[in-house]
Amino acid sequence: MKIQILSGLIFLTALFYFSCNESTEFKDARKPEPTFEPGDCNEVVFEDDVLPLLSSACVSCHPGYDKFETAKTKIDAFIKRVNLSEGDPLRMPKIPNPVLSGEDKKVFSDWKDQGLKKDCDDETSGQNPHLDLDYIEAAIQNDLKGLSSGDQASARYLLTTHKSNEGVSKQILKQFANGINKGINSLSFSRNIVLAVAVDEYKTVWRFLLKDIRISAADWRLIEDADPINFESFTNVGQLNKFLAKTRKPFMHVDTFNFTSFQAEQYYKIRKLPITEGELFDDIGLDFDRDIEDFDAIFLGFNNSPISLGKPRLIAGFGASDGKAYVTFDSLLGQNDPARNPFERPLVKAPSGNNLVFDGSETIYSLPNGLLAGFFLADGLGKRVDEAPVDLVSDNISPFSPIINILSCSQCHNAGFIVNRDEILNHVLENASSFDLDDVEFVKALYRPAGSRIVDDSAEHLAAMARMGISGNDQDPINQTANNLRRNIRSNELAAFLFIRTNELIDGISRSASLKASIGQLVIGGDVTFEVLKQVMPTLLKDLRIGQEPLIPE
Repeated sequence: MKIQILSGLIFLTALFYFSCNESTEFKDARKPEPTFEPGDCNEVVFEDDVLPLLSSACVSCHPGYDKFETAKTKIDAFIKRVNLSEGDPLRMPKIPNPVLSGEDKKVFSDWKDQGLKKDCDDETSGQNPHLDLDYIEAAIQNDLKGLSSGDQASARYLLTTHKSNEGVSKQILKQFANGINKGINSLSFSRNIVLAVAVDEYKTVWRFLLKDIRISAADWRLIEDADPINFESFTNVGQLNKFLAKTRKPFMHVDTFNFTSFQAEQYYKIRKLPITEGELFDDIGLDFDRDIEDFDAIFLGFNNSPISLGKPRLIAGFGASDGKAYVTFDSLLGQNDPARNPFERPLVKAPSGNNLVFDGSETIYSLPNGLLAGFFLADGLGKRVDEAPVDLVSDNISPFSPIINILSCSQCHNAGFIVNRDEILNHVLENASSFDLDDVEFVKALYRPAGSRIVDDSAEHLAAMARMGISGNDQDPINQTANNLRRNIRSNELAAFLFIRTNELIDGISRSASLKASIGQLVIGGDVTFEVLKQVMPTLLKDLRIGQEPLIPE
């Protein structure tokens, strides 16, 4: 009780002081003490860690295993064989040599996990020291002191600090920073591309303003409340930051932010999307009927779509207020039902009335900033849905197979609209006697060569991506960050996520009966699933006192 009262008094005193004195000097962000000597990159590299083991335990039987390129190609075999049982004739080192210690065995798996780097001068090697929560919150506080009160209430911070703590390559850190910029701009209502600003020495704490992307504090609360990890700080500095930013969570990990923001429920609310496809068309300035009647729309169809599970697929392009929009027409039965087959019924508004029957559609459209990041899924009646039926369409890229708006759509369309070659026009012309004459004329007018137009329609999207430093050839950074959150996680990765050291995490688990029962496998080199992590996070934060003031001895 004394500890709680003392901590509360400290916070309230500081809060009163800050709220009454706008010229108050904030404490400078603490620079973390490096945990490595000059030249040491604080991670497992070939020259310093792997080579000594190979030289002493392997090359006598396997000449050449001490070569960097050879070791990289053999790493999976190394990991497997050094972990075989002592009596296994295939183990490394071979019988009768003694088995490696657990620490030595871990060198091989850590080397693989950290990118198979040759030495500390390797371009992929990270050089940042371990960055803890104190460092993050001091950097945020120092940044807030330079903002007006209005901007303080609009300031939000997205973190790549945990990936830096993992020791990932500079390239991966850049990809996660790209995930911040593509994430906030995919939610934006602004006509400008907004770039987050790094506010800390090591460029892992990134600030953007809600007002710059024209979303509200209420929109941010939707993300806060849906956050499955719910990492919140209650330190004294953290409480001051929350007071100044007027929010419960001034900062989030970028992977948590993107995973949460781009679930359909949050995305639809933040983007203010309507319930029906017709209402969406009105909102984005797409005149469906007029564009077809005036032949301004462009149609194409093809067989064996991987998204449509090998069935035929029909796609149409339209003009919209902020650029272009494309709409798909997908069926459950495909070729087994002529009414649902675009090669039999190639028009959705046919003069003859022989309209294509479809069971779902996807609309992909440009945002005011030029990004192709507007996505809408609908059923056959045009009603908005969160997830497409897996027997209608499927995500053929992600390991999570249903098409889930927006993550699946963003992943497929990182480079813009996808160019496909139309197969329907020639089919109709070659079989014109099988179709209504007026329908044939409509097909000839609407099914025009689409490749160059689709490329042109993607140009603005790619230009917006380039302003963020992202190439259309890159992996989609929104999905890359979101998938990072929902993977199985090991002890070093979880410790990095919590901004503590691995030994601190292991010690904390070992001291907690509850944690030992739920995630004890981390102590012996195992991993935990995302579902388990969500359940255990409150206990983890409480028992390890993460985001809390340290206990003061009585």
